[in-house]
Amino acid sequence: MRNRAAIIGAGVSGLTCGVVFAEREWDATIFADETGQETTSGAAAAVWFPYDAEPADKVIPWSLITYERLRELAGDSQSGVSMIEIRQFTRAREIPIPGWAKDLGAHPISVIPSEVEGSLTIPAFPSIFSDGYALTVPLIDTTIYLDYLANRFYTTAGRIESAHISKAEEIPRDFGLIINCAGIGARELVHDSELEPHRGQVAIVPKLELAQAIVCDDAPLMYAIPRAHDCVSAAPIPSAIIASPHPPTRPRSFPNAAASSGSTRRASSPRR
Repeated sequence: MRNRAAIIGAGVSGLTCGVVFAEREWDATIFADETGQETTSGAAAAVWFPYDAEPADKVIPWSLITYERLRELAGDSQSGVSMIEIRQFTRAREIPIPGWAKDLGAHPISVIPSEVEGSLTIPAFPSIFSDGYALTVPLIDTTIYLDYLANRFYTTAGRIESAHISKAEEIPRDFGLIINCAGIGARELVHDSELEPHRGQVAIVPKLELAQAIVCDDAPLMYAIPRAHDCVSAAPIPSAIIASPHPPTRPRSFPNAAASSGSTRRASSPRR
């Protein structure tokens, strides 16, 4: 009799766990009330980058393993994974290049307005950034990658059951292992009141002629990430819960992200 694993949540984490277990001949079932583009993962810009996670001595080695796995997937045209240059900036200080980034080929880049590429030369923002570095990383287009993972999971006889799991006891007892990939849902699922999301507005805009991913880690954090058919731009605000657009924050969420990408197009409705 095969080992059985129950996975709660069908975002990237849940599907990845499902694939890993099913391809190792476990009987794996995913329980989720949202799938595909309905999940939070569906709105993710999804570039690989160790960000805001501790402890670093464990997170960095884990992240580097993921980097290699994604780099391998970039060779599969059906996966939605590719390699892209990410440009990490700061607005008012020098930005150190982490040791792990140096090992992956990170290098300083010029932010002098006259020397920066056209996508960053905006008359209204002559000196948006003060320092930065560039690094080639995996880009995961979740509009493609979620379906890719789901297809791999189904191919190995994995099952996805539509269900809202409010407590672990609702999982049938014949599953020997339960994996929690509920995201913010874990707040209620395991009664973790300290779990907080990053709040923000995500704008999905038409595809831009943007060759690099642009990120600025100063407050407020902002990014502009090009994908196959669109571009994701956002500016999260930490320590609050929100699941729908919040008009009062919209005007200040995107100006720097839009400016740094050189975009003046109207964004579509923000997504969580």
